[in-house]
Amino acid sequence: MSRLAPIKEHATSNKHKNNLKFYSGHSKVNFVLPIKNVNLDFVTLFRFLNILKRVRSQKKQKKLMICAFLAEHNIPFLVMDHLSEVISEAFHDSETAKSFACKRTKTAHLIYDVMGPVFQEKLLNNLRSDVPRFSIIIDESTVKILALTVMFYLVERSAVETKFLSAIQLEGETAEIIFNTLITSLKIFNLNIEDVLGFASDTTNVIFGQNNSIVSRIKEANPNCVFIKCVCHSVALAVSYACKE
Repeated sequence: MSRLAPIKEHATSNKHKNNLKFYSGHSKVNFVLPIKNVNLDFVTLFRFLNILKRVRSQKKQKKLMICAFLAEHNIPFLVMDHLSEVISEAFHDSETAKSFACKRTKTAHLIYDVMGPVFQEKLLNNLRSDVPRFSIIIDESTVKILALTVMFYLVERSAVETKFLSAIQLEGETAEIIFNTLITSLKIFNLNIEDVLGFASDTTNVIFGQNNSIVSRIKEANPNCVFIKCVCHSVALAVSYACKE
């Protein structure tokens, strides 16, 4: 909703309404191209469009690189409202930089709707290997969101990787609801609970209780799964109890 509000506000602005007037009906070629009163033959037009396509492609790549930088370092998208102007002003000798325009709304769109699905699909392809084996880590937030992280061995790097997979909306906080939500999410990603090697989470009764918990349900579906309690949570509980003495 936070990304939709600026779009709705812009749609009602006079600037947007005036711009729409230019796009009513069918556009002429001399309007689409930034050239007027020039007769272009097909070959010249084709070459021009190819050049235009390459320039636009380069601009998109630059925007994606900066958006990836923001996402990797967890930098607020609001920064782009200022950074976008700084780039165009600071590097005025570059045509690409001068025309750079990527503020927070576009940045959010590129990260969530363009880059996100690509990286997620790449991650899922690694998990759906010939011998799919991975571990999962879950954590429930106070606003009923289940964070799902996966650990797996990446052959091309010869290393164990830990990647965030998804944030899932929960309809409740019971063990049954969380377990069913987890299983449903894995199925949506075409993953199976039987392929899970290990499971880690907080040491709450809902998750690690001996009976009627998430762990007890996973054991029924996958008896070979290894369960590990969150060390940080265990230490926090130990310190808390020690301080009461």
